[in-house]
Amino acid sequence: MYKKILLIMLCFLAAMACSSPSNPDNTNNGDIVNGGGSGNGGGSGNTGDGGSTGDGGNTDIPWTEIAPPLPVLDEEAIKYGIDISQEDSVIKEQIRTKIQQYNKDKGGYKVIFIGTPKSEYTQQSSLAKLVIDIAEELYKYKKYKYRNRY
Repeated sequence: MYKKILLIMLCFLAAMACSSPSNPDNTNNGDIVNGGGSGNGGGSGNTGDGGSTGDGGNTDIPWTEIAPPLPVLDEEAIKYGIDISQEDSVIKEQIRTKIQQYNKDKGGYKVIFIGTPKSEYTQQSSLAKLVIDIAEELYKYKKYKYRNRY
């Protein structure tokens, strides 16, 4: 009997804890998405996310539908850009050739990504991992090439 009463009390407390607001002094009147009310005194834009995300505070737009701020049109991006919407093996080969081409032309290393990113990347196929793998391969090749030169 005591176990049933204790179980009912614990369920009641858990339900109350889950239903209470995490910020009790919040005065936004339920307007969380658009950064709070715009003229109700205490909640004028400082509640919710406040629009600090750069998209006007509207957080229900998927990231795949947000356009980039400026399109990349300069000649460097067109010549050395790596299209990241392709398969990983193609991206890896493009990284290798474009890095070598940029180094040959400009005397440095630069990676420029263009295109629409894939919806998912794993840890083994992330862009950072692909670039690091190619950089290690090129460094080993360069080190071996210059070591055998002398």
